[in-house]
Amino acid sequence: MDALEARLLERGVAIQTNAAVERVQTGHQTLQGNARLSADTVILALPAPSAATLLERDALRCAIALPHAGIGTLALVFPDAALESLRHLRGVMIPRDQRSAAIRASTLVD
Repeated sequence: MDALEARLLERGVAIQTNAAVERVQTGHQTLQGNARLSADTVILALPAPSAATLLERDALRCAIALPHAGIGTLALVFPDAALESLRHLRGVMIPRDQRSAAIRASTLVD
């Protein structure tokens, strides 16, 4: 996460942490305690039903209509030799038509 934050800061992105968002509105967001934060773009990284509680009415309708699925995170550790043949890859995505697949995507990290 530190690397992502550093890259965003290099690009002039302002990052606000440890501030609960109470409402997302066009042009600004209301934070806990009635503080306002102006932003051109807001990324909501939470399920659509939860995000919907923060949005204005028009955005609320769009958020509720978004298809979504639960996700989980699993970290696996392998010996270097076991992954030698995969060094050229960065990740794997499984097509949706492969219904028997238990995972849809994975990211390989050194």
